[in-house]
Amino acid sequence: MIKHLTIFILSIFSLITSCSILNKEKAYERNELKRNRALIDKCDRDRYSKSTQEISVVDKENYVYYELDSIRIYISYDFVIGFHSNERIESEKKYNELKGKYGQIFSSGLVTGKMFACESNEDCSFYEPEIRVERDGKWIKEELKLYDYSGPVLKILDFQERIELSSEQNRVFEIWATSNKLESGWGGFSIYFLELTNESADPNMGLDKFLDDAELNCFRYAYTQI
Repeated sequence: MIKHLTIFILSIFSLITSCSILNKEKAYERNELKRNRALIDKCDRDRYSKSTQEISVVDKENYVYYELDSIRIYISYDFVIGFHSNERIESEKKYNELKGKYGQIFSSGLVTGKMFACESNEDCSFYEPEIRVERDGKWIKEELKLYDYSGPVLKILDFQERIELSSEQNRVFEIWATSNKLESGWGGFSIYFLELTNESADPNMGLDKFLDDAELNCFRYAYTQI
């Protein structure tokens, strides 16, 4: 009898604990949703506009880059493998999704490298860590390169639509990115919000069609993930 009572009490305690954890998780999700919605609502909607300049798109074997201004935007298989999945097939699937599904946002000029830099620093520039190596008894500054390119870059680590923040005519996206050529995503990286508007959108409209007539409504830095 005592054994059964003990088991019953422990079961009740376990249930209460589980409910408490679940309620805390739901409260955290609600607070996060409110915080993210507030960031978008307070966005300076006149700060950026879609670029009308010609954009260079270079598609290599395992990466693609988009170049419009002084900052190249890279989407690469090398950034995906190990960060999203250690499985080759899953990594290839994620890379193709980033490039095929969301690449149009960069190739169409809706988002440019300069916009990321302006959200990060007042002078609209990215800063790289200074690397020095010893050669012949002297410390020499070594130029960091990404795929043999020494200029400023932006590496896209992830790109996903935030359905809970979107509506029929307004779609919100979360972008994970870093300007550090050495960073793979396991260290710190920045998170940005992008909101696009298509006034002719309907519930059945796919992303490709939505992007064809989309206008830039909001782009802003959200926070840094460490």
